[in-house]
Amino acid sequence: LPKQMPTWVPARAVIDYLTGAFLMVAGVCFLLARKTRMAATYLGAWIVFLVVVIYGPVMIGALADPSTAVQVEGLNYFADTLLFGGVILALARATPAST
Repeated sequence: LPKQMPTWVPARAVIDYLTGAFLMVAGVCFLLARKTRMAATYLGAWIVFLVVVIYGPVMIGALADPSTAVQVEGLNYFADTLLFGGVILALARATPAST
């Protein structure tokens, strides 16, 4: 996506690299079927946290804009990323506790 993290977010590079590390570690855990539930829980919680902290204010700002296109874009970023985190948390819940 061409959209970048908002400039007002402090330590953007750290958040980017941390998110990438979470995604890679969780992906390896899923492929190896090792610690799958824990990896999915941590990844899902991280994604939901980012949605609330970053995309929540972005959505509020977008809804204040009179342009419908900007409002839809703000809602889209919030909703689809929240859905992504929710699906990962659902995967964690559906995974047996032993993996």
